[in-house]
Amino acid sequence: MSKKLIDTMLIKNLMKRIVMNILQSRQTLEGAGMRLNRVFGYHQEPLFDPFLLLDHFGSRNPEDYIKGFPSQSHRGIETVTFMLTGEVEHGDSIGNTGVINPGDLQWMTAGSGIIHQEMLLYNPYPVSKSSVSREIKRANGPPSIIL
Repeated sequence: MSKKLIDTMLIKNLMKRIVMNILQSRQTLEGAGMRLNRVFGYHQEPLFDPFLLLDHFGSRNPEDYIKGFPSQSHRGIETVTFMLTGEVEHGDSIGNTGVINPGDLQWMTAGSGIIHQEMLLYNPYPVSKSSVSREIKRANGPPSIIL
């Protein structure tokens, strides 16, 4: 074998990632009583810094999601939401509104003093969404939403 081939093989072996832990999600209530599965949250945050939490929600039962996430603040974090099925209506205290549809991704940077809400819209079919939130250093920066 050539030295170049051996070096390439060594580099590939060094780049392999090792699974250190497999987490089981836990059912929890958030917002106005939404049942969701939290993969990791505030207690495991040091393991995933700067990520704060990873949630997945999925249900065929509107009672599990129709209460949604009423007005709340998120100062100092960014939230990425990926809508698998169903729809989420999003709005904030300065008049921004929008609907996250199946296949859409929303990246929200929370601004200081902004209140927002996420309400899942009734759907006779299964509703499923995943969200990950991370801490941002510019907690008093301007808000932004990318749909």
